Parts: sequence; C-alpha cells; structure tokens
Amino acid sequence: MADINLEAVAGKLNRVGYEALFKGLRQAKGAGNRNVELAHWLVHVLQDERTDIVLTADNFRLDRNKLLMDINAAISGFRKNETEMPSVSNTVMDMLDRGWHYATLFFGETQIRTGTFWSARCNRANSTAHSRTSHPNSTRCRSTS
Repeated sequence: MADINLEAVAGKLNRVGYEALFKGLRQAKGAGNRNVELAHWLVHVLQDERTDIVLTADNFRLDRNKLLMDINAAISGFRKNETEMPSVSNTVMDMLDRGWHYATLFFGETQIRTGTFWSARCNRANSTAHSRTSHPNSTRCRSTS
C-alpha cells in the first residue's frame, strides 16, 4: 500500500492553512531548522485574522501577542543551520492526516480548516493522555466545556 504524500494532504488545506504551512516551511528553511514544526505553522496561523484558531483565541480572550511571543521563543530555541531543506515533522504530518479525517468524516468538509486540524490535535492529545500515565510535562489541549 502506498503512503499518502505531503503534497496530497497539504493540498486539502484551505487557502489560509496552506499559506501558513508554506510560510512556516520558508521560515524553517531560512533558519536551517531540521524540521518544519507545529510552531512554525502556528505562528503564521496566529498572524492571520481570518483563521479559526485566531477567532477561538479571541473568543476566550487569549492574548495573541503573548501567544506569538511564546511560540517565537520556542522557534528560536530550535537548532539552526542543520539542513538546507527541512523535512516536515511527524507532529505536523499527524495533524494533517488527522485533520483530513476530522474534516471529511466528522465535519463533512472538503478542506482542512485551521480549527479542524487543531481539534484533531487536541482530541489526539487527550486520547493519548488517557491511554498512558499522566506526566507533569505532558501537553494536553483542555476544553472549557
């Protein structure tokens, strides 16, 4: 069975998500980072006023400037000058894959929206957290409902 490649799944992103992903790729490439990480993508998603994630952050009165500062701090901690062309991290590939499943099977959409991939990521993190012993450093998406 053949694997589904990055271009096929990335092509299922809506325009905003697709543009943010490739801005993240250019950012990682410019810094020589080994991988395009979730932080590279998320920083560009948060800079666009038209994304589901921005609307959600605004709804919960999260300080986007603080979020961007924290994400940029994480990006600056990535090792630099590791490669000329970064690969896409397993986390990003998993989010694209799970986002496509959620978009089509759960929401009945034909494209992956930023809110869809984030919802898939949160559900994946929560199900993984429930299947293993809780660790104080584990990352989980929490719902307020």
